[in-house]
Parts: sequence; structure tokens; C-alpha cells
Amino acid sequence: MARSTATCRTTCRTTCRTTCWSRRAQGLFCLLVVQQALAAGPGPSEPRVRVRVRRESPVSSPAASEESAEAEPCRPLLYVSVSPLRGRDRPERLAEVNWDFRGCAERPARAVLFDHDALNLPPRTADQLAIRWSEPVAGHAGRILTNYSVPRLLPGGWDLSAGGPDPEEPEYCFDFRVGLLDEQGALLGTECLRIRPRWMKQLFESGGDNLALPELMLPGTHNSGSFPREGDDKDSHLVRYLLTQDLSTYEQLVWGVRYLDLRVGHYPQDMGDQQNESHPDHGERFWVNHDMVRVQPLRRVLLDVRTFLDAAVGEVVILDFHRFPVGFGAEDMEDTEAHADLLKLLREVLGDRLIPNERASALASLKDLHRRGSVLVAYGDRGWQQRERAVLWAAVPQLWGNQQSLGGLVEYLDRQLRAMYRVELHALMAELTPTVFDILLNLERSSLRLMADQVNWNITAHARTGYWLRFANIIAVDFVEGSDLVGAAVEANRWRSEHKRRHNEASRFSVRYCDGSCELTQADFVKRPRR
Repeated sequence: MARSTATCRTTCRTTCRTTCWSRRAQGLFCLLVVQQALAAGPGPSEPRVRVRVRRESPVSSPAASEESAEAEPCRPLLYVSVSPLRGRDRPERLAEVNWDFRGCAERPARAVLFDHDALNLPPRTADQLAIRWSEPVAGHAGRILTNYSVPRLLPGGWDLSAGGPDPEEPEYCFDFRVGLLDEQGALLGTECLRIRPRWMKQLFESGGDNLALPELMLPGTHNSGSFPREGDDKDSHLVRYLLTQDLSTYEQLVWGVRYLDLRVGHYPQDMGDQQNESHPDHGERFWVNHDMVRVQPLRRVLLDVRTFLDAAVGEVVILDFHRFPVGFGAEDMEDTEAHADLLKLLREVLGDRLIPNERASALASLKDLHRRGSVLVAYGDRGWQQRERAVLWAAVPQLWGNQQSLGGLVEYLDRQLRAMYRVELHALMAELTPTVFDILLNLERSSLRLMADQVNWNITAHARTGYWLRFANIIAVDFVEGSDLVGAAVEANRWRSEHKRRHNEASRFSVRYCDGSCELTQADFVKRPRR
């Protein structure tokens, strides 16, 4: 093992003299080099995760003091997420209860999970609960795992195996609810786990059609195509550092994600099983990669986008072709056949959905944008983007900090957000990055799932307050189910729309000029527990 590690380090140093790779790319390359050595003995699986209360508060950024006054009013918050953690002795996809009652006289003492009736109505008292799980909790803010495994089947007919979605409803609940009780057993609030496939349409119909794309808060995913395929060994060392999502592209969009971060590789020759003409991947030349490792056929991802948009008219999706790590030649330099063929594939699958690259489209409000198309394609190769500027948009700046600690990540993103010129799209890449040696040594703290579990609760809290609520544009995370980023975006966009409408300032980006004397405050628009 020591010899394999030393060989890997030497190989990486030699290769990186001529190639500019990210630390994650280096780690995956090294991982492939020593895979055979690691396969000699099974790597430790993720630690056993018990049902427990996590007494924690969001990590504060150094510059957040100016908004601290906004945290004082009582704004009780309750939401449900899906834990990304896996372990030897626990089911997958456990529901997690998240609450924040800081500043409130009410103090949760117990969390419960229960069935609700077919009409999706919450009970009026705790005595009406059909409780399936119950645990004591402590603290005004925290989160706790339940023992309920959330089913994969999407509600409301949105699952691909269903007959079709309900054409009217903007959001849907899974068939269970969570609640918080006080020390006397009184019900403080209940909430369900939601999908929001039509939240943009809902915003439009409720008067929020005055915001342009750079003014919106858009939930996104990092390495959006890195999700498991049927037959994957989910516990293998490679997969643990390769997959960043549990949901397919279609499921991410149904959940409410509107920004997909894609890295595309070009493989002109069929490889492995693809040589078999009966194999489902036969002939696929474009793949979604996680750096140097291919994960999903790109065509399948694009078809998922098309399928979703056919069912969710009025929603807008940003496809960010951020990098081309394999098979495209030198970026911004040579004319490669790969780019031309990729554009042909985009036009073939998404043709009439593509938003034309016009300044009018960039400045258009939601009221006008849906008339121009529903897919904005940002392209990371500047040469080809300029050549095909009729349909390709400039790359979205990704604010990625290469951070290994939660505090460092929050500090970096907050600093970059405050320095960002907000007239254009920009993405906060809110995930931690393992080092090369974390991956080689298979350190538990470097698991992408453990990192996402640490980050997502905190990032969701930041998206609901202060500077982030006012100005953050795209926020992309790993394992998006483990956050309430979509819910936070819906709240933020309601607040931004109402603030802009009431103040009628000359600038399109009037939200940014709020000096603290705003007629409306965030407290008017944050989600409260159902009572």
C-alpha cells in the first residue's frame, strides 16, 4: 500500500506539471492509480449513525454582524430533509427534522413523525397524531434523524412510472408529516417533506414576475450528473468520492433545482460494454463526468431535462457546461469536432427550448422570459461560446473556495458574494472538497456524504437571512435532498419581488439598495410551521 501511494504521488506530480487539474481531479486520478491496491481489503464504510439530536447553530460569517438585528424577531422555522448519510446498520434516506425557534418563547421538547390524512391537512392538537416515531429534543435550534426511510416514489404523479402529474398544484407533500411538541405536549407546528416542481410558475402567478434571472435566488446542484446508476456498488471506495447526488437529473428538477452544473467528456470510441450493440450505452460519445471519470451518458441527462420541461411549462433551467475535461482538446484554442457534435446534440434534444443569447433575454423578467424559451445554456469554452453566441451564453462564474472546513467555506462564500457584481449570473459552490490524501487514505471525515451533511443545514440557514437572502443568486450543493435550499429560495424570491415592487426604485436591482429602513422585512415572508 505504501509503495502504491508513493507511486501515485510521483505520477500526480509528473502529470500536473503539464496539466492544470483541480485538487479533486488529482484525487480521482490518484484514486484510479491505486484502485487495485485498495481493492485488496475493503475500506471502512461510513460510521454507524444513530438517531440523535444535533445541537448546532449555523456557522456565522465574519461580516454578518450588520444583519444580526434581523435574527432577533421570533420566526419559528420547521422543515424536513433527507439525510445523505449511509451506514452499515441503518436504512438509507432517513427523514430528518430541522427546526429553529431562536428568539421565540416557545421551546420544542419533542419531535414526532406521524401519518396524515388524504386531504393533506395537519391535525389541530397533539392528541390527533397517529405517531410512528417520537424522540425528545433539546435547544431552540437543531436537527434530529428519524427512523423513517423516505420512499423514492415522487408524490403527485411526478414519478416517471406514474401516469402524469397533477396539472394544477405547484408543490406536493410526501405521505408523512413531522411535528414539534412543547414540554406540556402541545403542538407547536407540523410540516411535510415537499417537492416544488412549479415554484417559478407559482412565483409568477403570485406577482413575482418582476424579477430577472440574476435577481432570483436559484437552487442548484454541484456535479449534477454524478448520481448512482442501476447496478452501482454504492459502498465502493471510488463511488464514495465520485457521487455527489442521490437524485437523477429529472428528480432534481422536480425537487425544485433550476441550475445544473455539468462537466462533459467526449469519448469517440466505444469502450467496455458499449462495444455490445445491445448495451443501452452503445454509441454514446458524450458523457457527464466527475473530472476525469465518466458517470452518465449526456443524452440521458438532456432527455430528463426535456421530459421535465414538457410537464412543467413556465419553469426555466440553467445548464452550465462548466468544463470539458476529456476529449475536447485545449480550451479557447483549437476548433474541435467534439464541440460541433455536442452543439448538434443540444439542438437535437432541446432545440425549441433554448433561450436565445440576447441582452433582452438576460434583462427579461420572469413575465417575459418564459416566452423566449426555458433552457439557458452557459458554455465554459469561450471560443465556441463566441462562435455560437446565438444559443450559447457566457460561462457562469462559479465561486468555489476549495475549502476543507465549514467555517472556511462560509467565510469564503460570504466574502466573494459581497464583492460580486450582481448584474450577471453567479453561482456560490457551497460544498467542501476533500484533499488528495483524504481520498488516498480513505479518511472518514473526507466522505462527500459526511461533508454534505455538515454543510447543507448551515447553508440553508444562511440562505434565509441577511445578505444571502437579499443578494445570493445561484447556490449549488451536494446531495440537495439534505437541505431545504428550494424552500429558502422560494421565500427569498417572494421577499425580493415584494420589496422591489413596493419601493419602485429606478435600478433593476433595487433589492440591493435596501438600507435597513425597508417597509417590508424578511420576517413578513419567511415560512412558519403549520399549526
